[in-house]
Amino acid sequence: MAGASVLLSANISFIWLDESSKDFEALKQSFCTKTSTNQDNWTFYDNKDKCFHFIRQANSKQNIVFISSGRLCVDVIPDLNNLPQIHSIYIYCRKKDKYESLKTTYKKVRDIFDDPIQLEDQLYRNLNEEDRQSQCIRNHLLPIPKNTTARLHCLFRNELKSYYIPDIPWCPWQTNTCTISLPIKGQGTIEFWLHDSIPFELCLSNKQNPHDSNPNNYAIVLKVDTREALLGTISSQHGHTLYARDSTTELHQILQLNDNYWHCYWLTFYGIDRMVRYGIGEIRPQFKILETHLPECDRTSLENISYLHIKINNTTDINAMVSYSFYFRLINVHC
Repeated sequence: MAGASVLLSANISFIWLDESSKDFEALKQSFCTKTSTNQDNWTFYDNKDKCFHFIRQANSKQNIVFISSGRLCVDVIPDLNNLPQIHSIYIYCRKKDKYESLKTTYKKVRDIFDDPIQLEDQLYRNLNEEDRQSQCIRNHLLPIPKNTTARLHCLFRNELKSYYIPDIPWCPWQTNTCTISLPIKGQGTIEFWLHDSIPFELCLSNKQNPHDSNPNNYAIVLKVDTREALLGTISSQHGHTLYARDSTTELHQILQLNDNYWHCYWLTFYGIDRMVRYGIGEIRPQFKILETHLPECDRTSLENISYLHIKINNTTDINAMVSYSFYFRLINVHC
């Protein structure tokens, strides 16, 4: 991370709550040196009441990165998570396992650490990626791909396999279409970054025209709005109408309200295992919100899914979409 530079927004600050300032001072100095940021943006508290009073009095447009020991903050995490001035929460504690569940319950809790170096590295990566995506979307530009592919070796069904992961950014107004071909059919993940609270629909299908009346037409559909997130399928078996497989109306699982942050929604599917998942935040199984394992009779259709179609605010009008701030990444796994 030496020589790195993170372009932090002017209103971002860091607050650290703990009984000892030793690790705070070391991490602050290291982070600011490596990223050329101002140490004045960092504040330390060892008094819980004074710390939370300051946070609650802060301007709602302030972006506070809050770092705390688990013991001092666990009882107020629900309140902090709902404050607009809280950008993100990191827990720094020796008893990591005790607080792991907070990551899945509260979206602003990014992670739990017991090592200051790991905390610093993750803090840098998260802020750097957020800034990179914001710059790209504000300018309606695609980010520069890091590499065309990444190759991984892993154990899969008791066999060592090699996987290639194309990471393809996509903005519909640059291709003038709301449909894109998947680089690998039958499997993959769509990562959808949305800044505004705009309803959307993602449709994965085996036909370039999702409304094709062909009896073999098949699609997986994710619809997310301010009332519900619904995961379903469209097939001849159900008269080519949307058949709900799973849904939720929980407020933290549907379309997130405008809070001046980017939110990542993801949809992943794997034809061989007939598995489909939807989640918000990091792409992890434990962060899934909806999940369905489709019947064996759907396997062939799933393995032939080749296209992604999108609707934003119930429209496919490219000119209307330009006024919204969003961004896609297609991540496919292939052995």
